[in-house]
Amino acid sequence: MAFSKMMPMLLAVSARIRSVSAGLEASKLGKYPGYTGDLAVSGSVQVGQAGEDAVLWYDLKGTDPACAGVAIDKPNACGVHIHSGTSCESEQGGHFHTGSTDPWATVEYTTGAMAKDVAVKTGKTLAENTGRAFVVHDSIGDRVACSLLEAKDGALVASNFTKYPGYNRSLVVTGTVQVGASDNDTTLGYHLMGTDPACTGAAMSKANACGVHIHSGTSCEVDQGGHFHSGTTDPWATVTYTTEASAKNVLVKAGKTLVQNTGRAFVVHDSAGARIACALLKDDATDTNGALYVNALSKYPGYIGALVVAGNVVIEQVGSGAGVAQVLTFSLSGADVQCGVAKLEKPNACGIHVHEGTDCSSAGGHYYAKDLVSSDPWSPIVYFSDTNGSVASTISVEIGTGKPNTDMLNRTVVVHDLQGERVACGVIMSGQARGFGAEEEHSSDASSNTIRSLFTFLLALVLAS
Repeated sequence: MAFSKMMPMLLAVSARIRSVSAGLEASKLGKYPGYTGDLAVSGSVQVGQAGEDAVLWYDLKGTDPACAGVAIDKPNACGVHIHSGTSCESEQGGHFHTGSTDPWATVEYTTGAMAKDVAVKTGKTLAENTGRAFVVHDSIGDRVACSLLEAKDGALVASNFTKYPGYNRSLVVTGTVQVGASDNDTTLGYHLMGTDPACTGAAMSKANACGVHIHSGTSCEVDQGGHFHSGTTDPWATVTYTTEASAKNVLVKAGKTLVQNTGRAFVVHDSAGARIACALLKDDATDTNGALYVNALSKYPGYIGALVVAGNVVIEQVGSGAGVAQVLTFSLSGADVQCGVAKLEKPNACGIHVHEGTDCSSAGGHYYAKDLVSSDPWSPIVYFSDTNGSVASTISVEIGTGKPNTDMLNRTVVVHDLQGERVACGVIMSGQARGFGAEEEHSSDASSNTIRSLFTFLLALVLAS
């Protein structure tokens, strides 16, 4: 297929895939002190950090319907902002930022009041934003709702999936599950690959068909017992995945706390109800054999070019022993806009790689087991951006490094430009340091897993040709 024809297809695939992480949330929105109008705003807000930017996600209800995205000549009209105050019981002061120019002045919602990856160059850290007031305005600029930003609750993670004992068919599940708690209810978020493509959302007659459940067992080596819950009615019976195998904020009234869920088996079922994959739920701060994270990227030491790359990276482990490999998920902004339209001729052009160094000032070369792996597995791993320099991608191809995630911890991830120059760097950390909740969007096309698996190699072949 010609390069010019293949690139729009690849860009279309990329545009459907997203990975974000956040560390603070404002979920207890109440009326702003003194506001007597009819609006009653509810919903949730998440705030993360990328370099000097606050990164904002929100999903609000009850906002002003007059905020339709047209220009309104009122200060703070339709605004959603972090304020300097630390209470919602009294006046909240002005917008919270450094510098003389207010970065919040242009941050506003429109009809639907839902957005993600809104970068605001506030110059404030997550620690400084903690406890501040998040304020929602109406179409004339009045403050109508307020909630304090709080650190998100801890979470459990299941990511080292293995085949369920006795399962011998072809499905091989990978991915990450995150489990939180709301009172005694379980909150569930997941992104899985390799699940049963027959799970399309249509009604299934088999018990546990397409199920994703916490089981009572505490090992993936033996049978894991039944679903883990209190009471006589099974709340897990209706919890299922569909083709995209991605969800967030699934509430399951299981009557179990995070402590009780720790160490339990998370089990994935196929369309016939058979148990096909299992992983234990662990504290996300200690699950270094599972997912690792780069939550902030900064300019590579010595780089003097114009690119300012921000974003985050998730590194998941699959396999073990000599066959151990990594799967990358990443979201970038400010990347090289030529990556995706120009031919890749220089070594490391448009690459995103794990390097051996534990500090960005001495990142060293690509990190892999040179005694086990004959050629550099990072060489074909590239990103491509849209015309704004944005990148959102899952490289679902396994990168056979021969190194487990425990060895990846504290290493560096380096982003390259079209010339192969190192432009950005971040240190790999354990736990989702910016808090619980990875928000992901994925194509619902039944063949999306196959497309994503071929993505990196197709791109590399096209750009190298």
